[in-house]
Amino acid sequence: MNIEITGLGTYEIDSIFIDYNGTIANNGQLMTGIKKNLRDLSENYQVYVITGDTFGTVRQAFEDTNIHVILANTAKEKADIISKHQPDHCLAIGNGAIDHLMFNKAGLSIGVIEREGASLKALLEADLVVTSIYHAFEIIESPKKIIATLKE
Repeated sequence: MNIEITGLGTYEIDSIFIDYNGTIANNGQLMTGIKKNLRDLSENYQVYVITGDTFGTVRQAFEDTNIHVILANTAKEKADIISKHQPDHCLAIGNGAIDHLMFNKAGLSIGVIEREGASLKALLEADLVVTSIYHAFEIIESPKKIIATLKE
């Protein structure tokens, strides 16, 4: 995704890092349709699920996909992982306090408010906030929505 945002600059996103619990999973279980959404995204981006895996279910959820699973137990670990993947080319998506440093490192970030809620710390670091992971997927598929929301 190449987008130019007036007042912010040009972004060339090629990797997407998505938190698991609270963002695409509820109580450790993937939400409906998420695997298909991620498979679709993986046709154009490197897709990583980055998580502390509180419920121990993430590896099994993605064993039959080309989605990369990365375990990270702290906000610093998540930020360090983004730092190793050309941060300016990364889009980070999440909801928890553990995601705030990842949001700060990534070129763009989307805070998601789902059934488990969202941390204010994360939302304050996010470039934009949506009320559903499905809305985040829509925005990625239609980058002009990002431009409309973020241009200054």
